[in-house]
Formats: sequence, C-alpha cells, structure tokens
Amino acid sequence: MVVIPTILKSKEKVEELVRKLEVFYLANQSDNIYFTLLGDCSESNKQKEESDLEVIQEGEKLVKELNEKYQQKQEGLSIFNFIYRKREWNEKEASYLGWERKRGMLTQFNQYLLGKIKNPFRVNTLENQIKEKMKYIITLDADTDLILNSAFELVGAMAHILNEPIIDSEK
Repeated sequence: MVVIPTILKSKEKVEELVRKLEVFYLANQSDNIYFTLLGDCSESNKQKEESDLEVIQEGEKLVKELNEKYQQKQEGLSIFNFIYRKREWNEKEASYLGWERKRGMLTQFNQYLLGKIKNPFRVNTLENQIKEKMKYIITLDADTDLILNSAFELVGAMAHILNEPIIDSEK
C-alpha cells in the first residue's frame, strides 16, 4: 500500500493529494498495490472543527469517484482509500491534535493493519479484506513523487532476502 500521511486543513489540499494518488496509480498499476491518503487533523482547542467535515466529505467523495473511474476493483476491493484521524487531548500542548503527529499516525495505521488495535480513525474507507493483504507500506511525503514502476522496485528491495530484518527475541 502506498500512503501519504499529512495534515489536512482544506478540501483543496485533499483534492491535490487524491489527484496525486491517481497519478501514482497510473504509473504503478498492479493488482496488489493500493493507495491511501492518511489525513491527520490540525491542532485545535476543540475536538472537532467545522473544517473537518469539509475535509472528510471531500476525501470520501474523491476516493469513491476514483474507485468508480477505475472499476476493475482489485479482487473486489477498493484501490483508493481515505483515512482521517480523530483529535485527542494532549496535556503537554494543552490542545486537541493527532497523537504523535505523523509518526503516531503511521504507528496507529500499522497497528490497525496488523489487527493489534481497533479502528482508531474518525473516517476509514479501508475494507477489512485489504488489511489482511498488506505486507509492505510505502510511505511518501506530500511533496514526494512515485515515478513510473518505482513502487515495484521499492517492494522488490524490501522483499529481497538480504533486507529481511533479523529479530532477537531475547532483546
């Protein structure tokens, strides 16, 4: 799965990034690659902001349009997905924000995919069957591009036997 984790404050930003996901898909089409915009909430003194609803509606609408446009759903699953995090109270910052910002969002996402936590997101279009299929997550910054066939090269590098992690169960 290719993900772009970023703070989303406007529907225009959502549109820009979902269009990027479409370009990434066109350059890296495969029955085994999915694309997700991981939207994080901005810092606030309230748990929910009016702008959140606009961001959520735009994200859900645009991924639905893309999934309809590229109807050859992969094994009946949506190629494009949208996730938007809940704000949580942060005592140190005395405000509501996403836990641990980008690193926390990726941690929660991975824990969710692994089935170690229940859905921690305010909006999540990801289907349960997709979670079970994920083996690799390619994380891109909002200003990074995924050029032609580069997703295959990244997965190939991760899957190579010399790149397998060695885990010491005692430590």
